Amino acid sequence: MNIIKKFLLIIILALVILFLQGGILKPLLPNILMPNLFLIIVIYLSFYETNVLGLIFSFVLGLLYDISTSTLLGPYAASFVTIYTLFAIFSGRIFIDTTISLIIITAISSIICDIIYMILIFTFLPDKNNISFEILLGSISTAIISPIMIYILKKYYPIKNR
Repeated sequence: MNIIKKFLLIIILALVILFLQGGILKPLLPNILMPNLFLIIVIYLSFYETNVLGLIFSFVLGLLYDISTSTLLGPYAASFVTIYTLFAIFSGRIFIDTTISLIIITAISSIICDIIYMILIFTFLPDKNNISFEILLGSISTAIISPIMIYILKKYYPIKNR
């Protein structure tokens, strides 16, 4: 699959997820239980698109997520690029084809992503007492939904053999 088709597929997928996460799930779930579906795409890309294109996709997905959350432009982009880089480096050594390993990897990456995000915008946040609780709940919800999302991504986004 050429680069333009991959880019268009990722953009269309991102827009569908943006609609799903912002339009359908937001009224149904409290904000602290909202899974980060964009992060799941970044995790998938870090294992199956380990090149510069995957890094660019991660950055674009982070910018789209930053725009959709309407806080600052850049913290999630930096978080997603960091998560992508971290797992792309170790993608040959980590096995994510089992459900439990995928859930654990997603939970860890969600916690790392949220910590990086909080560090980047710490000066703009009001003093919050339960940030760790919010990070934990968001990570659990993202991890639970990740096997379904990865299955859908494997079905519709062509991958290289690992």
